Amino acid sequence: MVGNSPIIYDAAIIDLNGVAILDTNPALKDRPVPDRSPLRVLRDAGFRHSCACLYGPGTVYDASIGIELDGRLSAAFTWA
Repeated sequence: MVGNSPIIYDAAIIDLNGVAILDTNPALKDRPVPDRSPLRVLRDAGFRHSCACLYGPGTVYDASIGIELDGRLSAAFTWA
């Protein structure tokens, strides 16, 4: 895999308990989504750690956006 290739591993809509309501992998529907390191770990890493992350073994990071209904957080869209 190329280190600078923008690849999305999977995407899901999850409830507040971390269970997939909808997932690109149908086998994960109604199951807890796998725990992954948040993307901010890479964003906030120092230069050397960032280089080690980018050019070391492949790692899947999680990015999420909350989904609100009537002003309350009700689910999240997550992609890795």
